[in-house]
Amino acid sequence: MRIARYQAEALQAVERSSARIASGRRFTSFAEDTVAATREISLRAQQGATGLYLRAAQDAGSAAEAAASGLRSASDILGDLRNAVLALNTADPTSVTATQRTVTALTDELTRLSTSTTTVAGKSLLDGSIASAPLTFRVGAGGSASDEVQLTAISVAADQLGSASLKLNAIDFTGGAPTDQNDALDAIDEARSAVTDSLTSTAAVSSAMTYHATALGTQYAAVDTALDTLVGVDAAQEAVTLTRARLQAETSAALLAQINTLQTTMVRHLLMNI
Repeated sequence: MRIARYQAEALQAVERSSARIASGRRFTSFAEDTVAATREISLRAQQGATGLYLRAAQDAGSAAEAAASGLRSASDILGDLRNAVLALNTADPTSVTATQRTVTALTDELTRLSTSTTTVAGKSLLDGSIASAPLTFRVGAGGSASDEVQLTAISVAADQLGSASLKLNAIDFTGGAPTDQNDALDAIDEARSAVTDSLTSTAAVSSAMTYHATALGTQYAAVDTALDTLVGVDAAQEAVTLTRARLQAETSAALLAQINTLQTTMVRHLLMNI
């Protein structure tokens, strides 16, 4: 009976070590190490929250960079538009016609940039929708304002950019009442100023979220390392334990077989002597 108990214990040890090696965990049930299991629950909750804030920071950074990229393109377009208007010779019909074609093409491109080009996850960033209703990302666990990031950006549509009296889409040098060249330049300069201000804001969010995501990534990795230290199995040591348990189980089985054979032989001898 004692040897049979030793065999059962050895078989349980084999099963336990095999489960640990297969799962890569130092313990496979709460009862094996209640302190470590409780600590694991806490660490995994911390890691889960950090992962959520990390993804939010990455999303905020991606959206901000997309908006900034679109605003840089708008700034380049406005630069080209200003150069075209500046080169206009109002006394030359050919120059007027060519300039108007350029103005129309560039303002159309601004509108495309606003309505269909600059998007993230299907959300337009430069159509003015986030100018008054910012995109909000929670990137920290606290309740302070610093734990939320808000992304805003102006509309770069041609009918939204310009001066109070002249929007870019209204510039027309070939109409019955041609746009004054200086008025057009003033409207373009105001548009460039607005785009630059918005670009400064979105670029700042993009830069800040790059640093924040890096910090959160470091935190996530640190918790991951702590979890590995806490629950990770020492494969080499566990392999030794498994081998020893198997030998004990095999030895116990051999002894039980010998005992059973000896008992059978003794009974036969007793029967022969009756």
